Amino acid sequence: MTGATSEWLRVRVLEANESVVGQKLKVTITLQPANQTNFDLFVFVNKGSDVIECSDLAGSSMETLSKPDTVSVSWGEGSVANGDDDHRWVSIEVRHKTGECDTTKKWTLTVKGN
Repeated sequence: MTGATSEWLRVRVLEANESVVGQKLKVTITLQPANQTNFDLFVFVNKGSDVIECSDLAGSSMETLSKPDTVSVSWGEGSVANGDDDHRWVSIEVRHKTGECDTTKKWTLTVKGN
């Protein structure tokens, strides 16, 4: 995803492990700002329930001008499977902090699971 202004995004993380061996779900979100801009990254997830979350902050990153922000969040079962569905909605806020508000200077957001 790319953008140039503050923005709210949502991503669906699906559990695909049906093994008796458990594995936490993990998502890593990286925001690469354009040169001479500063955006902060805020990630929201309800780890106990599969609902859209916008107030329970799971992680944030507030790097300085032109530096990438990264947040990793995990939830779900441990080393033993619990049989529960651990799918979750992850809400992401990209917030403009400083620098030009120039629509030609785009940030890039990358989301990677497990």
